[in-house]
Amino acid sequence: MNLKLRQCSAKWTENKHLPGRRQTKILRMADSGLNCRALKSTTSIEDGLNQCLPNLLECPVCLEKMSAPIRLCRNGHNTCSKCRPRLDNCPTCRQSFLLTRNVALETLAEQFMMESCGNRDVGCEVKKFCVQDVVDHMRECSYRLYDCEPGKPVGCSWLGRRWQILNHVQDTHKNTLVLIEENSCKIKNFHTYDHGLTTQLVVAFGELFWFHHEKDSSKSKFYAAVQYIGPMEEAEKYKYIFRFSCANSSGSELSFSRNTHMDTEIIDEVFKNEDCLCVSLRVLKHFVGDDEILRFNFSVALTDGKTSDS
Repeated sequence: MNLKLRQCSAKWTENKHLPGRRQTKILRMADSGLNCRALKSTTSIEDGLNQCLPNLLECPVCLEKMSAPIRLCRNGHNTCSKCRPRLDNCPTCRQSFLLTRNVALETLAEQFMMESCGNRDVGCEVKKFCVQDVVDHMRECSYRLYDCEPGKPVGCSWLGRRWQILNHVQDTHKNTLVLIEENSCKIKNFHTYDHGLTTQLVVAFGELFWFHHEKDSSKSKFYAAVQYIGPMEEAEKYKYIFRFSCANSSGSELSFSRNTHMDTEIIDEVFKNEDCLCVSLRVLKHFVGDDEILRFNFSVALTDGKTSDS
């Protein structure tokens, strides 16, 4: 059965009320013919729509691609939602606007004119109307390529997907300790020299996390934070907990808890803003033993209080 789309030509005329850029655009479109001509039977529906939709979806005012809600005038002309509030009449025919939306065109735009994420081949299903929106999304896409955070200090340039991180760390950085949900940690020679930024991988609740910590003598502070590796909206489901017990007989204790950070956050900024564990070295010295080892308990938990056995 042959597929034929009814010709949908738009007859454009010069309008003295329109700005020069708009008149030029209308005349150019008239010359080229804004037509969805009868398609040959060898042309798919999707290909046919992709041929004519770009012009149909162009706002007659800002010339940008329209997305829902698309508003109609009394004669059926479309205007984007950004331009509509600034107009008293339709820029094409000068008729008044309706409250009606062009739902059919909105649906076609959503199905055929959205840009896909560059990581779609590995599972990302996100689509955006604007190419720049796709670029912005890809910076935080959970299917993007990740750096090897534990290996950066030794020059590791590995890039891989988040589900490949654990195997890479275990295979390439065999001396790097992979942490779990509950950990007893210690930092040796804590008093005698600065500990630069150190990152370790944490495996908890079937998920991956980055555990960052740093001693900065210039600021006389110790920082620690945990990032969830994956979709941003999942980070708030987990929290990290630190507990320090005094090395002497005073019985002093120090604890800190916070929801895990998103993996798109820059850890230097987190430390700078002190939106993490941030303890003065004058306070922390009371938790360092005579052997100059700082001991503490570190864990990752679910924010709803459940455990992995629940």
